[in-house]
Amino acid sequence: MKKQWLSNFILAGIIRFLLMNSEYQKVISDRVEVSTALNSWKRVTEGVYLYNCGIDPYTGDLFHETPIGLYVFNFIQQHLSQWILFCLFVFTDLLTAVFLGLTAKQYATELISKQKIEEKLCNENKETRNDASIVYTSMIWLFIASFQINVSLLYIVPLALRLRHDPMLLAFSYLAIIAIFKSYPCIGDVGFYMSLLPLWKHLFQYTQQGFTVGCFMLFCTVFAPTVWYQWIYSRSANANFYFGVTLAFAIAQIFFLTDILFASVKHEFAVRHGINKDISGNTAKLLLE
Repeated sequence: MKKQWLSNFILAGIIRFLLMNSEYQKVISDRVEVSTALNSWKRVTEGVYLYNCGIDPYTGDLFHETPIGLYVFNFIQQHLSQWILFCLFVFTDLLTAVFLGLTAKQYATELISKQKIEEKLCNENKETRNDASIVYTSMIWLFIASFQINVSLLYIVPLALRLRHDPMLLAFSYLAIIAIFKSYPCIGDVGFYMSLLPLWKHLFQYTQQGFTVGCFMLFCTVFAPTVWYQWIYSRSANANFYFGVTLAFAIAQIFFLTDILFASVKHEFAVRHGINKDISGNTAKLLLE
């Protein structure tokens, strides 16, 4: 397993480094889906240049990093060459992948142990099934009420209370919410929390919105560059067209997140109360009504 990890990391690092030194680097860095006002390295470079020239980089809408970040980036650009800077980016990406992999491995181990304990308790406490059904229904309505409030701060407390025993799913939810409500959506933010999706493989059988979310994602992926080109280059559209696509993309992520959270509730209910998902040899689904 370690050899496979090492080979994958080496291959990923080589591809990343070659892309950064190829002719496609400028094409990718200019794509609005990848580079935004909040993560553009070009804007960081311009902000550092203005800072060194004695001009306030926070005047206008060019530089969005923190003052501490400004000093750090100024130090990096003054003391690191371009080649070392590219290696630093690659190393940071690989280090992030290592941490995500180790976290996922630890979480999978704890999840298996937790499920075994819950199944054991289920066999010992089957007589409490009717009372638990009432609590389950109340939790569903709590989730529905919470997700109708479209202010990100109001998600923090309800999710923290409901997912206090599953911090990994809580962190996943917070990452998704940050990506949804971010001013400038990009592939990097979505890809970061999507990389954790295999952790919820055991919840896929309880999801219901996979086709809808997939169609939304495919539509936005194809349509966003089209309306961007019409807005910026051909001048046959305006900013509202692109905003509409980003809004649809955010809606797709909301459907996706709610589907995963509801699937978690249904999975927890099924495990605690020993619901058999096989009916007459066919796999059944637990529906929310």
